[in-house]
Amino acid sequence: MKNVADSNNEEWMQEIWDWADKFNIEKDVIPRKPKKLIKLEVLEISYNDEISTIPESIGNLKSLVTFALEGSKLKKLPNSIGELSNLKQLVISSNDKLTELPKSIGNLKNLEELQLGGNGLKKLPDSFGQLSNLIYLTINGNYNLTEIPESLGCLKNLESLTLGYMGIKKLPESIGQLSKLKYLTIEDLENIIDLPESIKDLGNLESLTLENSGFKKLPESIGQLLNLTNLTINYNNNLTEFPESIGNLNILEYLSLGGNSVKRLPDSIGQLSNLRELSISGIEKSIDIPESVGNLKNLESLILGYINIKKLPENIFQLSSLLSLTIVDNIKLTEISENINKLKNLEILYLKGNNFKKLPSSIGYLSKLIDLSIEYTGKITEIPDSLIELENLQSLTLNGMEIKKLPENMSQMISLTSLIVANNKKLTEIPESIFGVKNLEVLNLSDNNLKIIPEGINNLENLKYLYLTSNSLKSLPDLSNLIKLEYLELDNNKLNSLPESIIGMENLESMSVYGNPLKAISKPVLSFLKNLDVYVDGVDGVDEVDESDYSTSNISNENDTSRFLQVNGYGVETFAGTVEAATYQYFEDNDIDLEDYSNDVQWGDDDCQVPEEHNFGGYGLYEVDNLWHVNGAYLTEDTQIELVNSSEDTLWSSNCDTESLESQGIKLICVSSQEDIFDSLDLKTVVMIGRIFQQGCTFENQLKDIENFDPNNLTIYYHEDESGSIIKKIEYNDTELENGNSSTSGSGSEYSWEVIG
Repeated sequence: MKNVADSNNEEWMQEIWDWADKFNIEKDVIPRKPKKLIKLEVLEISYNDEISTIPESIGNLKSLVTFALEGSKLKKLPNSIGELSNLKQLVISSNDKLTELPKSIGNLKNLEELQLGGNGLKKLPDSFGQLSNLIYLTINGNYNLTEIPESLGCLKNLESLTLGYMGIKKLPESIGQLSKLKYLTIEDLENIIDLPESIKDLGNLESLTLENSGFKKLPESIGQLLNLTNLTINYNNNLTEFPESIGNLNILEYLSLGGNSVKRLPDSIGQLSNLRELSISGIEKSIDIPESVGNLKNLESLILGYINIKKLPENIFQLSSLLSLTIVDNIKLTEISENINKLKNLEILYLKGNNFKKLPSSIGYLSKLIDLSIEYTGKITEIPDSLIELENLQSLTLNGMEIKKLPENMSQMISLTSLIVANNKKLTEIPESIFGVKNLEVLNLSDNNLKIIPEGINNLENLKYLYLTSNSLKSLPDLSNLIKLEYLELDNNKLNSLPESIIGMENLESMSVYGNPLKAISKPVLSFLKNLDVYVDGVDGVDEVDESDYSTSNISNENDTSRFLQVNGYGVETFAGTVEAATYQYFEDNDIDLEDYSNDVQWGDDDCQVPEEHNFGGYGLYEVDNLWHVNGAYLTEDTQIELVNSSEDTLWSSNCDTESLESQGIKLICVSSQEDIFDSLDLKTVVMIGRIFQQGCTFENQLKDIENFDPNNLTIYYHEDESGSIIKKIEYNDTELENGNSSTSGSGSEYSWEVIG
């Protein structure tokens, strides 16, 4: 190779330039002038899939400090890479044809950071351990790599090590020799079942993350890592217990235990006197939260999510330093104690997807609360009036419940800037007092059943975001004072026109009116929106009328003879399928309880699925044959069927219980049932069922030009399953009505298993 110092010899430079030209590498990446090339410090080439080689002359770039090559078809690195004596950062990633590294890589004595991600590496050279100044090392996504060399332990200056997504079966014992290591992450190594005992020797380790790997047991010696401040042990499906020695980690500040298969949590957690954040989530077995958690006097954040608990320990409410409490998706948790008011310093409370029947009135005494979110706890029918006492509350979210009203006197909540009350299908009105909250900037009232918005909304002069989608609004009040409004969403209502008061909203950036029966928009409104250059969705095809012609006669429906048959009330979408008998036998032979996996069911439009990590015995659980897919409304007295005209006037209605329908002369025909389908299965079979429940309008069918509607000409076909009778289709005069609007966004869900045979 020619010497760089020889200015008369540019042969190696020309070789690099020819290579750069061949693979279309820009001049700002590889300069085409000698002086700039010699002084080049950073060479980064990303996702050029034409590159298959690198010239040996690359080793002459002695000034190079950073070299990154990502997303190429490179099969090998040149040996000369070891001559880049000033290199500090080397990134070789996403080169899936690259199967090995040259031994010369060990000559990079100044290298501080090495990233090897997403390549095709099969082995690492022993010279790896000669990188004496290496501080950061990441090796992940090399699925063919089955061994990490023992020379890893020679990296005496290493501070951060990440190993993930590889085929290695064990970690080298020498890992314990990394005396300066501070951060160790081991993730997605499914063949690793234990940690080497030498892990205890990592005396300077501050952060340890063990995720998505095959660990069956963790050594008790983990409790000797006395400098550990961050410990994450998540989603190791074979891990059945945590070592009690965790309680010895005296300066631990963050602990996350999620998605493992443990049956109990160590009582020693309560000894972690410096713990600031604790997250316990994704544990399927029935467990109890240790009472000792109440001893964590410095705990500031507690997350309890997706765990099989029936009750919260009372000691939790002794956590005097707690600032944030998150309790989500614990379907067996039916109550929260009135003692929650003892959390005097609580600022954030997030309750979602639990099975609470009511909320404690003592929530109103959490005087320091800033953010309160209560979502999708479908059995809650009432919000305690004490909420209005939360004078420091800035954000309030009340979503997906069965509430029929909001507390009065909400104007007392003087600090509130964001109010989200959405997807509460029984909520038909909102109190005027909301509009006394002068600092409100965000108001979301979407997906309720509101028919009017009170005039008081015009008092919210600081409002920037207003969402009123998917209600039953036929008109809007005066909005002329909302001059700070930036976003206005009115989709899927029953608006015939847009109010003139929109004119003047000079800060408006986006407006959506999609899904409304708009007939005409006044010229001044359209002109204002056009001049403001506002994005407006949903006005295509709407007529423009002059202001002088703008009257109700222009948008009336008096000549429209359309009729709509609506079904309102409880609805359900059911998916079901079978798994093979052999798979079921595998469950039985291994003493696996199907109920432990019932909450992992996911579904698409055509089938039910269980996540791959619970795919015992092949594809039997992962892909199931679809038995039925039923989507419709329940035949109960809580559901109503009605005929309306285009102005939404009710022309005829009936409750949907069997007696009421038959008294109107409506024919009811059962076309299928869950029981019949089960009876048709000859072999022992496991049937998986997933249900999404919803409230509100389930579907809407149009009857054109029907002047004299007769319910005797209606036929309702339904399906029966264990949750009830569900409408599948409706005919009028032997003609099936087209389903015009079907919703499956739900207020709750259920999963179950049935064994047939």
